[in-house]
Amino acid sequence: MAAGKHSKASTSSGTGKGFGKSQFGAPPPVADTALWEREYKAFIRRCGAYVCSLSWQAYEKMGRGAVYSNYDGGKAAGTLSEADEKLGGIPSMFCPLHEFEAMVPGAAAKGEHNDLDQIIQRIKQYDPTKEFVVVFQAGGVCGADICSPSIPPPDVAKQVEAAIDIEAAARTQRVAMGADGRLGITYGAEPSVAGGTSIADAEWRLD
Repeated sequence: MAAGKHSKASTSSGTGKGFGKSQFGAPPPVADTALWEREYKAFIRRCGAYVCSLSWQAYEKMGRGAVYSNYDGGKAAGTLSEADEKLGGIPSMFCPLHEFEAMVPGAAAKGEHNDLDQIIQRIKQYDPTKEFVVVFQAGGVCGADICSPSIPPPDVAKQVEAAIDIEAAARTQRVAMGADGRLGITYGAEPSVAGGTSIADAEWRLD
C-alpha cells in the first residue's frame, strides 16, 4: 500500500528540525544532517500513512506524544527493507509526552536538555487532529519534526485499519481456496473516507 506523495520539505540547515547531538556528543556535521534529511524524507514518503495512524491511535489512548523511529537501530539489526511499506523495518514506537518530560533531569545532567526541550516543545504545540510528531534517528543524529498530512490523522488511521483488514481477509481467503480449489477473489483499491481521498494520494508536509 502506497504511503502517499511527499511534499517539499524545509531546508537541511537543522534549525527547523530540532536536531540533537550526534552519538559523539558534538553538534551534528552537515554531512550527517544531510543523511538524516534523506533517510527521514524516504521514511515518511514510504511509511507516512502507518506512522500517522500509529500516532493517532496512540494519542487517543495516551494523549500527546511522538513516534520515535530508530533508523540506526534497524540498520544495525539488518531489518531495513524498502519492500516493507508499514514501517520499513525501522524500529518505531509511540512515546507519550510525560515520558519525554521524565527524561529532563537526566538530559540536564548531561548538558543535553536543549535537545530534549526542542522535542517537548514540538509535542506541546502540534495539533493532533491535523499533525503528528516524529523523532527520527539516523546517522547518529536525532531530529524532531512535525508532519502535516493532507488528510486528517483520524481519517488516515481509519483507512490504514481498513486496508489491514482487507489484507488479512485476502490471506484468509487464499488459505480457504487452497483447501477447496475454488478461484480466488481479487481485492480492489485502497478504501477512502469522506471526500473520496485515498491515503495513496496523501501529501506529507514537513516542519
